[in-house]
Amino acid sequence: MRGASVQGFLIATATAIILAVAAAFAAPLVVDWTAWRTTFESEATRTLGVPVLIRGTIDADLLPAPKLILRGVTIGTDGVSSGGTVEEVRAELSLGALMRGLVEARGVTLVRPALRLVVDNAGRLVAPTGTGTPASVTIDRLELRDGSLDLVDRAGDRTIRFQRMDLRGDMRDFSGPFRLEGEMEAFGARRTVRLSAGKSAPEGTRLRLIAEDAAAARTLDLDGLLRFDRGTPVFEGKGSLAQQGTAGAAWRVAGPLRLAPNAAVMETLDLSLGDEARPVQFGGSARLSLGSALGLDAVLNARSVDADSLFGAAPGAIRAPEEGLAALAGAFARLPEAPIPVRVGMAVDQLTIGGTVV
Repeated sequence: MRGASVQGFLIATATAIILAVAAAFAAPLVVDWTAWRTTFESEATRTLGVPVLIRGTIDADLLPAPKLILRGVTIGTDGVSSGGTVEEVRAELSLGALMRGLVEARGVTLVRPALRLVVDNAGRLVAPTGTGTPASVTIDRLELRDGSLDLVDRAGDRTIRFQRMDLRGDMRDFSGPFRLEGEMEAFGARRTVRLSAGKSAPEGTRLRLIAEDAAAARTLDLDGLLRFDRGTPVFEGKGSLAQQGTAGAAWRVAGPLRLAPNAAVMETLDLSLGDEARPVQFGGSARLSLGSALGLDAVLNARSVDADSLFGAAPGAIRAPEEGLAALAGAFARLPEAPIPVRVGMAVDQLTIGGTVV
C-alpha cells in the first residue's frame, strides 16, 4: 500500500462525507437526506477508492455554507483488514471551492473514531479490500475527539492500542503535507504528540514524530522517511529517546534508526548517562526483534568511563570502588524497564572511580 493511501486511510472517514457532497447537490432538495445514503456511499467509495458505508442517519445544510453530519461511518467492509468506524463525522465545506469543482473543507471533526492498521504475517500492510488512488482534498481544520487506533500484528499475534486520542491539525492533500498534534494514551501513560508528514514522493514521505510523557520527563523523537517496500512499511531516519532528571537520573539514547514490522535496528548508537555536562557515554548497537519472538539485543562499549560523574560531585571526589560500581549499575537501572527478554553485552576499557583508574 502506498504512503499516500495510508495517509488517505487515516482520515478517510472525514473525506468520505466531504467528497460525497457532490452527489448531495445533484439530488433534489429533500428533507430526508438519509434516503440518499446509497448515493453518498457510492460517490465516496468511487472518489476515495476505499469502501465506505454509512449505517446511521445523515443531516445536511446547504446554505449559507454546506454542512454535513454522518453517523455510523465504516471504512472497509470485511472487518479483518485495515479500516475502522466513526461514531459521527461533522464537516463544513467551502461553497466557493465546490463551485470551482474543488473539494475544500473548512473543518472536519471525527467523533470517537476507532481505526485499525493490520500487518500480515509477511509484514505487509493489509489495505481495505478495493483500495484505490484517493482524490485531491484539502482540510483546513481536522479534529479527532476521543479516538483510538489499533496496530494489529498478525505475525506476533498482538495488538498495540492508542486510545483517548484528542488531536487537531490540517491536511493539504491525501499525498501530504499534513499535521496533527494533541494528546493520547499509549503504553499506560498519557502523552503529548506532534506528528507531521511532507508530500509523498517516490523515495518516501518525510515524517516527524515527537511524543512526550510529562510525568516521566521522557521524550521520543523520530525524524526520517516512511516508504513502502512491496507493501511493507519501512521507516529510516534518526531516532532518540531521552529522559530529563537530576544527577545520575538523566539519560539519552540516539542514532540512525531503521524500523520495520519485524525489527527496530540501530546499527550505531550513542548512550549517555548522567548530567549533560559530564555524561557517561557508550557507543554500540541494538536490535529490537518484533513479530513472534520479542527481544532486545544490545552491545555497548566505552574507552573510558568516569563513574564519579554519576554522583553529581566535583571531579576527583573520593569514593570507594564499590560505591562507584553501584552508581554505574544504578544509572542503568533507571533506563526504562522492558517487559521482554533483554540481552546486553558491555565492554569498558578504563573505569575511573574517585579519580583513580581501577
